[in-house]
Amino acid sequence: MKKSVFIKYGIAVLIGAALVWIYLSLRDFTGAEPPAERYRMLCDAFTIPGSVLMLSAALVALANAGSFTGIGYSMSSFFRHLIPGAALKHEKYSEYYERHQKKVTGYGFLLHVGAAFMVVALVFYVLFYRAYGA
Repeated sequence: MKKSVFIKYGIAVLIGAALVWIYLSLRDFTGAEPPAERYRMLCDAFTIPGSVLMLSAALVALANAGSFTGIGYSMSSFFRHLIPGAALKHEKYSEYYERHQKKVTGYGFLLHVGAAFMVVALVFYVLFYRAYGA
């Protein structure tokens, strides 16, 4: 495998781990007494970065599909009309669309790392209900 693949996955894991650590430190994880409460905190802590990473991958996929091109065109046109003299250079939507046809590739690591965090969250979810029911 390429070195860049390991770097992408490593950075995504570090960001997710940082979010887990921040969540647990803000919730006083070390002071949580019953095991069920600890499992609940761990489940929540791993769900947050898992969701953020997976939804980031979904946003990139939507942007690649051109979902935000119309919004970008309308915003640039709106701001162009606010600047004096800038409205004279009118750009058609077809020109704007052709100029913004860049596709982002290689973002699957966001989905994979996010899914791994969600699997860990699911394990703590199961452990929570086993400890809560006991």
